[in-house]
Amino acid sequence: MLKKIYIKVLIIACIVFQSWTLYLMFRYPLMGITVEREYKSGFMINRVDSFSEGARLGLKAGDIVTSVNGGNPENYWTVYRFGKLDQVDTMSVLRDGVLMNFKTNSAFSFYLYNNIYVIVEISSLLIAYLMYKKIKMSASSRAISVMFLIIALIFMSLGASVRGDPTGKVVLCAGLIIIPVAIYQFLRAFLKEKANIHLPSRFLKPVYYFFAVMFGMYTLIFMDSPYTYPVYKFMGNVVLFFCAIGICSNLFLLVYIYAQNRRKKNNLTIIIKTVFFSAFCALSPVIFFSFIPLFVFGKSWIDLLYTSWSIFILPLTFVYLLATRRLYDIDMIIRRILFTTAIALIPSFIFTAVIKIIFPVEATPERLVFLFLTLLFTSSFILYSLENLTTKLEPVLFPRKHRLQLALKKISGNLGMISSFREMKDTILVDIVETLEVVGGAIVFQYKDGMETILEGDLQKEQVEALIASEVMDSSFYTCFIISRQEEYTSYLVVAPKKATTLLGMEEINWLNLIITYLAVSLENVQLIRKLDGRIQQLSSLLPEEEEANNLIWFRKLMFEMQEKERIRIAMDLHDTTMQDLFFLKGRLQTMEEKYIVNQEGKTFLNSMTDYIDIINSNLRQSCFELHPYLLREIGLVATLSKFFQTERAVCNFQILFTTTEISEIEEQDMEIKRHLFRMVQELMNNAKKYSHASTVRFFISIKQSKLYFEYTDDGIGFEASRPVVREIGSSGIGMEQMKGRVLSLGGSYELKTATGQGVFFAAQLPVKSGRHSA
Repeated sequence: MLKKIYIKVLIIACIVFQSWTLYLMFRYPLMGITVEREYKSGFMINRVDSFSEGARLGLKAGDIVTSVNGGNPENYWTVYRFGKLDQVDTMSVLRDGVLMNFKTNSAFSFYLYNNIYVIVEISSLLIAYLMYKKIKMSASSRAISVMFLIIALIFMSLGASVRGDPTGKVVLCAGLIIIPVAIYQFLRAFLKEKANIHLPSRFLKPVYYFFAVMFGMYTLIFMDSPYTYPVYKFMGNVVLFFCAIGICSNLFLLVYIYAQNRRKKNNLTIIIKTVFFSAFCALSPVIFFSFIPLFVFGKSWIDLLYTSWSIFILPLTFVYLLATRRLYDIDMIIRRILFTTAIALIPSFIFTAVIKIIFPVEATPERLVFLFLTLLFTSSFILYSLENLTTKLEPVLFPRKHRLQLALKKISGNLGMISSFREMKDTILVDIVETLEVVGGAIVFQYKDGMETILEGDLQKEQVEALIASEVMDSSFYTCFIISRQEEYTSYLVVAPKKATTLLGMEEINWLNLIITYLAVSLENVQLIRKLDGRIQQLSSLLPEEEEANNLIWFRKLMFEMQEKERIRIAMDLHDTTMQDLFFLKGRLQTMEEKYIVNQEGKTFLNSMTDYIDIINSNLRQSCFELHPYLLREIGLVATLSKFFQTERAVCNFQILFTTTEISEIEEQDMEIKRHLFRMVQELMNNAKKYSHASTVRFFISIKQSKLYFEYTDDGIGFEASRPVVREIGSSGIGMEQMKGRVLSLGGSYELKTATGQGVFFAAQLPVKSGRHSA
């Protein structure tokens, strides 16, 4: 409860202080005038900061201030306490015996300077809030939130401090004193979480007491005393000294930890290197463009107000280390920066020397050093960013290379999903031909006893195979690449010339060589899949029966699922490609007949062609149905078989009888049973048409005593059931043995009775699985 009260009081105090600082920033301009207090008549301006209201008014060092806000300047309170001229509305100065009057404008300095303070303050508060909310359970997250709150407080007070407000100066002093301790507290929590390193905390209490004494002494600036100005000057230097010492102590602490862990090559060393690199980036602009020029040449090259922004990099690095899950390779980044800086060093030096030769008078040492450092920094930054810039602009600068890279990414992604040669053509050859804009392409497998060729585009299979058979890889028309050499085969990629009859460029040949490295692995996988599939097919036809076969039910189910997926894929391909092409061809022929054919003979010929296309389309539609019997799901098993038998009766020379009982219970069976029954009927019909020489074929399906009964009989010539099964690997028929396998995969049993001249009787009993309609 007490903690919540303290937090509310602190929030109210911050709101009040923020309101006060905003009032001062709107009310008074930033004068930026340092005066010489000990002057016999009035006081003299000692320095005028650039980008201040004093500089805008044209005030100069040496001007004598005779009046401030209409009063005597000798006892003006900001001069008396701080040696600064602030919170001025009007003033008069004496320059070379001439009295000059000035009126200030607060809007100038507010929009130029104060926006920077407010932006940094708001950014710090936002980061503190997000870190506290997003990572609540982390002690380091709370510590860094406190750190950013202190940074926000520092920038909140700056607007008032530079306008001579004592409250702003005291709050600024407190923030600068406490910021090194806040950094240490963050490092304690962070290193404990990330590396289990426990830093001491016993010395923090004496440090807090010491800082409290310093803070108490600094509050003397509220008093109008002869000691106020000396205390202000002394304590200001002491605060800056201890702030710098505290920050350096934290960096030296990290150096010590790094020395203890540098050989471990863990995340901790990368974290410490990242902190040091960010510290260098944060402090370099302040040191090289503000402090050093100020001490060497008497003025900063870039005002500290702008270079101090870079210090914000260090706490942002802590946020990155806390929030990120992956660290950048800081060693690589440093090496790249050093490399680009070394490259930029000589051109920057040469350009600076040329400027010195061309402008010997204007090129002062100060300007030359500034020019050299600016050129070095800019050139290094451009060279470092060149890689990313080139990548971003690659579609515009190098469109051909960009298109090849996109195609390579697409092809390499597709290669992982290829499991057959048909897919190889549809996904790889098509992309290669379209990307290179060539006439065609081919992948050829040369076996010891023959060849297998996959073509895409306008190529002649005989010419391609003749080229491979001649073993002459150099051809005036084709570009031939060896993909891989195996014991069983050698694979080749053959590419025809471009459609523009130009040769393939070196960039395109290198791209093809890269494609081939991916292609070699994929082709080997496809060959292995083909072998495995063939052996599975062979094994499935030679599986032992009855008891031993029950142990391989999972194998049978897997095999049938693979077959079903391949049938569906082929049926979809036929429907989406060949049948659509035939429909388009028929439309073109009908259009030709209407527009261009006049005589009756031509119309009769075209009508016969369209009729023939209809026949082909009808046959393809029937083939698609047999491959993928979608009607099983739409109208059920019994209706689908009735439709199937109706179609078969039109082409068979024997009578087909189909009877069922308990139709409703049959339709309640799941899709797996229905699909297997349909495939068994298909195979039995194919065998009957090819081999039975029967006059009557009967099918019967029923459900009795929780069993589904399926029977087939014919009065044909039969066969010897005991003959050995010989099956050609890769053949299209399922065969009697696989039909038995379907029954066993469903957990059923079968009976086969046949002999030469006695017809065939096949019966199967399947367990009922009612109420399930899964696909």
